[in-house]
Amino acid sequence: MSAGYGTLNSDLERTLLNRFQEHGLLEIGKLAVRVQSGIAYINGCVGSLKQKQLATNLASQIDGIVDVVNMLRVTPVSLLDDEVLEEHIRNALNRNPKLNESRITVKVVNGHVYLEGVVTTATEKSIAESEVWAAPGIRGMTNSIKVVCECHKNEHQVIEDIRRTLGDYLGIDTSTIGIDVRHGIVHIYGSVPDEYFVHATEELAMWTPGVKGVINRLQVQDHSGLAQAEHPISSSPEHCLQIDTAQPSLL
Repeated sequence: MSAGYGTLNSDLERTLLNRFQEHGLLEIGKLAVRVQSGIAYINGCVGSLKQKQLATNLASQIDGIVDVVNMLRVTPVSLLDDEVLEEHIRNALNRNPKLNESRITVKVVNGHVYLEGVVTTATEKSIAESEVWAAPGIRGMTNSIKVVCECHKNEHQVIEDIRRTLGDYLGIDTSTIGIDVRHGIVHIYGSVPDEYFVHATEELAMWTPGVKGVINRLQVQDHSGLAQAEHPISSSPEHCLQIDTAQPSLL
């Protein structure tokens, strides 16, 4: 392997470890990463399947990584006392520069985390949720944070907000996604890498201020880059803003 490839792999490894650090994964257990020919190999232990999935999603969002081999072992950790877990989550939210922690309240009851408060973007709500799922020993979560924008935005501004959120949080190329807004209803079409991004895109769009519903016609690309079957899904605020405590959000 040439020195150039070695430098690129090292840069990707540092970027990946930084992303894990930002989402609190390095506090849970020792994670080791190796990048070779654009493939990220992740080793170590985490406390839940959700945290293992989070590691895969974070790695797949990094430019230059074409595939992820996740060899993390899921080793359930001992449940923390509610007060200790609550403090851990508050500290994680406070450390994240993309969040205004003072506007988010955290309550833990028997290991179940309840988030409330007000933020101004869907990205902030999603980041807060990721921080919670990265915490060790949680049993579940209800995200009741409201996304509120004090200013009225036209349809073009709503589209720009959605695109910005998709780029900031999911890290995907939004040039393959078409977005139209008509009377508060968002129409999404185009192609994304996998099924996770189909549902995550819809959820983030639904959390955007000014959106009343989402019609999702995204398609999943196959390995040749062609789109597979269409996924026509319709969502409303009642559907998207109620998060099932037994089934964590995709984000």
